[in-house]
Amino acid sequence: MTVVNVDPRTDRYRIGGGQPAGGWARPPLSMGSPGGMHPPGTAPSDPLVTACFSALFAVVALLVALPALVIGVAVYTLAAWRGWRWWTLTLPGFAILLGIVGVAWAATADPAAAFAWHGVGLRELFAGPAHSPAVTTLAARQWTTWLAHETPLSLGAALLVAGLVLDHTATTPGHELSPTAQRRRQRHAAHHCARARRRAGQAPLTTGRHGAPVLGAWIDGDLAGWRSGPWGTIPPAALGLGTVLVGLPGAGKTETLLRLAEIGLHAGWDVHVLDAKGDPATAARFAALCAGHHVTARRFPDEAYDGWRGDPAALRNRLARVVDYTEPYYADGARDLLAVICDRPGGPPRSLPAFLAAIGGLNLEGLDPAVRRGTLARYRAFGAAAAGGLDGDWAYEDTRASYLLLDGVALGDDAPRLARFLVEDFAHYAAARKPPERKALLLVDEFSALRLPNAAALVERLRSFGAGIVIAAQSPEGLHDDAREAARLLAAAATVIAHRVAGPDPVVTRAGTTRRAERSHQLDGTVATGAGSLRMQDAFRVDPNDLRSLPPGVAWIVHGGRAAKLAVTRSQTDAPPAPAAAADPPDGFSPPLRHDRAPDEAPTRAPSLGPPGWTAFGDDDEG
Repeated sequence: MTVVNVDPRTDRYRIGGGQPAGGWARPPLSMGSPGGMHPPGTAPSDPLVTACFSALFAVVALLVALPALVIGVAVYTLAAWRGWRWWTLTLPGFAILLGIVGVAWAATADPAAAFAWHGVGLRELFAGPAHSPAVTTLAARQWTTWLAHETPLSLGAALLVAGLVLDHTATTPGHELSPTAQRRRQRHAAHHCARARRRAGQAPLTTGRHGAPVLGAWIDGDLAGWRSGPWGTIPPAALGLGTVLVGLPGAGKTETLLRLAEIGLHAGWDVHVLDAKGDPATAARFAALCAGHHVTARRFPDEAYDGWRGDPAALRNRLARVVDYTEPYYADGARDLLAVICDRPGGPPRSLPAFLAAIGGLNLEGLDPAVRRGTLARYRAFGAAAAGGLDGDWAYEDTRASYLLLDGVALGDDAPRLARFLVEDFAHYAAARKPPERKALLLVDEFSALRLPNAAALVERLRSFGAGIVIAAQSPEGLHDDAREAARLLAAAATVIAHRVAGPDPVVTRAGTTRRAERSHQLDGTVATGAGSLRMQDAFRVDPNDLRSLPPGVAWIVHGGRAAKLAVTRSQTDAPPAPAAAADPPDGFSPPLRHDRAPDEAPTRAPSLGPPGWTAFGDDDEG
């Protein structure tokens, strides 16, 4: 029996006793018309019905998309916080969707099998048999099964949609004006830099077919010739052209010096370090680094150095560098004394005591006695500071590696004098005592402590004789007390390596500019309309603010009008020293004959010039 649900008070068929001609079937009535389900004035309106159906659809959509929604929101939040690019989400999401659909299609021969698997919850809710459990009971019982069915496709869809939303946000007109977008770019740069710093810890010593030395992990820049995959390299030939290294304490300057020393040792160069501050810990690390390359490093002042090799002219110039004079009159008088002593028939003195005795016993006609007394006093003070450290039995040509440690605090004003003496001897070694085919590298920390006049000429001279020099300071201005000389040093260096510095302008200027697109936006109130203009503008290749805030171990390298940002690799010097006796000169090389010494000029072992625990060419760098 078929029952028609009508209101008996308004059914004309029941009131009139009639029956429709076509049987009990009757035409449909609207919900609000007389004779419908509700009395006049009580039927629901069409907007209410639409809202009910919309709410039902929203519930169903939420049920289907709940896992994707949760995953998408979480992934988008994480990507915006870490500064990920949109394609890092979109590509994996597309791959997941394609893989799931492809596997399901291959397993069932049905291209819609994956979607049927995903919609099992809808079938159980809306296509169940009669007398099935209530919706709430069914949901409480089956929600874990539904979640397992919906998660695979939801994961791929969430990644895909989150990436597209991220891309839409980044390409919205005027998005770069948003503080949120600016913070997102900063987070992305910081995340990229942190990843490079972690990757730098696993960097090899060399990479590529030609074995290019690896300085660290690549981050950014346009110095393409120095990039090899994920690594930033430095050609050994660049070390021979002169390098300036600057960085504040703790920025990683020491680790970069040690890495450059390791690269030089691996390339077969002689490596000598002059530390104008004095850090026994760094000296020990350098010795361990050399031992790892089967080289025994000589260490001054623990082992006295022979500073008296060379012809009379070389000794005269070397000794003239030691003492500073404020008046030309006394400087010229001292040079006369040195010329007479070094050019005498018996040959120049070959030890510091013999040199001081020669000054004291010399009576040069026409020389002001005050000049002789002043010169003698200055060199006596220098001899007391050297404490026999320059009367040893080895020099640069006798070893492949050396560490010359100077205690700037204990030596005071004599530290730069001693340093200038050793640097001048290295210049003579490179020019006259070193075979042309033998490469040498000198690393000088705290170069400004040397107070070396015409310092830029030193870089240029060494470059001509197959010897490279790396000079380090805490800032570009700190390369020399004279601002003009500091600028000349920066200009003479072929490569500039800059860690975090307070005044980045000289480095930024050295790197130059590059052409970049600059956009302007038209605003309607505070909303970008999408209209604007685009023009090419010169911009600094290295951002000054970035150079001011570099994390420890990260540096900008400027060479040949290009720049690269690297996370410098920390040299591993914790390995036990390897037994070797490679302090001898290379095969086929005979060191110059030693000048004969008088019996009273026997080599002596110098006492340590620094207190225990003093720290060296390193500012306790982290990086």
